[in-house]
Amino acid sequence: MSIQGRLPACVIDNGTGALIECHIDAGRKDDASQVAGAAAQFTKTNVPNLYKDVLALQIQYKLTEYGRLSKETKSSPDLHLFFKIHRLKVQLAGDEKADVGLDLAKFYKQLTGMFETDVSGTSTEFSEKSSTNVTRTSTPVAMETNDRLSLILELAKQCMCYGACRLAADCLDYIERNSKEPSVNLVIEFLRCELMVKSLAEKQENYSQSVVQVRLEAIEKLEQYLMTALRFGDPHVIQVGCTTMWNLCLPLLQFNLRHHVRKPLRILADALESVDSLNSLLRCQIHTELAKCEESEEQVEQAMIHLRKALSLDDDGLYTERLETLLTRLQLRASLYTTPDRPEDLAAMIIEQARSSSDSGTSKMKRASLVKAGNALAPDAFAMVLESESKDISSHGKQPPSLLSKLAAKAEHFEKAVGKAIGHLKRLGIHNDQERVRIWADLTKTARKQQIWDVARVAARFCLLYDDERWSLKRETKQTGEDEGGYVEEDKNNEGRSSSGAGSLKKGEGQSKRFSYVTEEAKYNTEKDLLRMLAEVHFINAEALVQYLKCQGVELCDSPTFPNSEILSSQEPAGATEDSPQWMIYCDWLGSLSQTAISEFQRASELGSELQEMWLVCNSAVYLLNYTTHLVAQQRHRELIPILPCVLKNLRSVGHVG
Repeated sequence: MSIQGRLPACVIDNGTGALIECHIDAGRKDDASQVAGAAAQFTKTNVPNLYKDVLALQIQYKLTEYGRLSKETKSSPDLHLFFKIHRLKVQLAGDEKADVGLDLAKFYKQLTGMFETDVSGTSTEFSEKSSTNVTRTSTPVAMETNDRLSLILELAKQCMCYGACRLAADCLDYIERNSKEPSVNLVIEFLRCELMVKSLAEKQENYSQSVVQVRLEAIEKLEQYLMTALRFGDPHVIQVGCTTMWNLCLPLLQFNLRHHVRKPLRILADALESVDSLNSLLRCQIHTELAKCEESEEQVEQAMIHLRKALSLDDDGLYTERLETLLTRLQLRASLYTTPDRPEDLAAMIIEQARSSSDSGTSKMKRASLVKAGNALAPDAFAMVLESESKDISSHGKQPPSLLSKLAAKAEHFEKAVGKAIGHLKRLGIHNDQERVRIWADLTKTARKQQIWDVARVAARFCLLYDDERWSLKRETKQTGEDEGGYVEEDKNNEGRSSSGAGSLKKGEGQSKRFSYVTEEAKYNTEKDLLRMLAEVHFINAEALVQYLKCQGVELCDSPTFPNSEILSSQEPAGATEDSPQWMIYCDWLGSLSQTAISEFQRASELGSELQEMWLVCNSAVYLLNYTTHLVAQQRHRELIPILPCVLKNLRSVGHVG
């Protein structure tokens, strides 16, 4: 591909960069590389001030070999420095951190002529300077002032990513001293707010009161600077500020902390809407979180407005199913005086109403409401499975039952009753499976939160019937290197490509590929959500089973204590021992419950490994360690051997957080 004629600079800047990124998004890396090569050659000769924009794209997406780019830029010191800083950015993104600290100090010296002796400082007093840390050494690399400040700003961002907060603060101070542009100074203040949190180092991931307070102070300062940016009206600066604030708010988007960021999220949504930002994905996510904030404050109508906005901004359909589900639930929650026709809608409405009234009503009232939701979903089996724990086992003979016969009958009745759940799914098939599994999960979580343990166990049992590998994150890949959606894995972009290339697509084929790509991405996100949800239900089911074992007087992996002669009924056969068949049935049943609970924790760990979600794998390990501490205290380490290796393997596969 070649570019002929002299094009306006704005066309080269906007059109070519957009075309390159379009090829990258569509998975056509070869085509993007050809466009970038032609654009680099043209701009280097005719529009030198735009060459760096093309070079940055070549480095970011690895469109040209780094060795070749290094040779091409070596003749110009400022271009070579530009190349090395952006190459370092790719290294940090890929977690390649060898000698990064030394490189940062070297780049700072070349750009400013000053040398920072401490590149790893992460003290919270990042704004204070020590005269012993900075010394003037040599003349900086010659380049235009704007280019120098732009590179120093990029260097400051890389320092923050690496954790060199003092060096990042020095970079920001240098820019502030030498820049007279109000927009640049605003960007500096945005980064300083982010630096307040980054300077906490490892503590920034904690949720202690002091750490949360520092994050909230940074967000509050950023609000003020963002309002100033809105008065200036520069769309680029506004979007930079919004992105920074969103990143600061992300860790606080939890049910017990979300109320702190309700106002900042509103400011974000209004700011991005005021400049008609094209970052639709970010706007979609902001409105989704705002809907959750409004819902927690019982502002259902406002929550629905935000969900509708989020749906309109979900151009690629990545979150459509999730958003439509949330919107449907809220509509049902608001419909107090109508009874839905569909059983799924009826169950969802009951669950939403139970959530909103969680602080009122007795435990019996809450339980009755949740049982009604379960019966709506499984009228043929839910009540029968629920009776596995609550039904009174009485004798059909003339004499009252003995204690051991009661215990054995209880175990047999439990196993028989829970078997009814399997038949329910066989009768139902795959009808509305995604919708129904979400409702079962909501019922499980609501029952767990309200500590209605028997309903939580039964609802979890029905929900986990869907964990039968019907959903998976593995995508089938074509022999050409493209998957069905036209998406090409980055490490396969240069292998197995069709010789015809992108230019030989028939009319309409590109559009169908794009639609298929979006569909595959949306399907991938949906299945990832479902697997993550199933992992959470595995945790709840295991925890509920441990609670049920404690109600029977035993800990996880323990055996029950045989009742003494005083406790045994007078009708008990003489000489009843621990080898009695009835007692063995009861012990085997409790042992199977323990094994089921352990396998639930392990299955959640496996799903976490498949999803590459560290928190799921770590939670599995924490749960198992906490519930088996009595085994360690009793020197029963051998019993841990079949329990922990699975979780340890998954920890190694995804890494861990501590």
